[in-house]
Amino acid sequence: MKTTMTKLQRDQLIMNCLKKFKVCSRNHLAKLIFANNSNPVNVTNRVMKRLSMDGSVLPIPQTKDKVYLYTLNPSPIHHRSNKIDHALKIVDFYIQYGMPKQFVIEPTLGTYQPDILYRDKNSHSICVEIQLTQISVKKMQQKINQFVHEYGKEHDAKIMILCTNANYNGLRIP
Repeated sequence: MKTTMTKLQRDQLIMNCLKKFKVCSRNHLAKLIFANNSNPVNVTNRVMKRLSMDGSVLPIPQTKDKVYLYTLNPSPIHHRSNKIDHALKIVDFYIQYGMPKQFVIEPTLGTYQPDILYRDKNSHSICVEIQLTQISVKKMQQKINQFVHEYGKEHDAKIMILCTNANYNGLRIP
């Protein structure tokens, strides 16, 4: 049985996604909201054009070879911010890990603030750090130390995932 959403419900889902993630690409929205449509990309383009025209969302200017990005109007993120790529990686992670129901972005856990705190399908809490730019080993070690220090007080995550292309030789688990 196929469930259908009203236009209002679908628009609200889009707004909730943009509020949660700050920015989403057209492809993200196609996977998150329009996956059950026969042509998710075309439907996403049509709906996002309408929402852009009525002023609900703002398209973020991109080069011609990149898909459109969208944010709420008014935007919680500047259209030239370096944080856009970070926000997009958070959406990528969310989709890649099966769109978990319990998924909190940048929670404050005492002195530790991971990029993501989520529960996997086995109800295990997991903290995630997404590091796109190189930071010092000392600063990364400080993040790990804060994760360990707040364990049992502010969170129950036994797993910390570090998503980065950088090499952090010398990190140790206290």
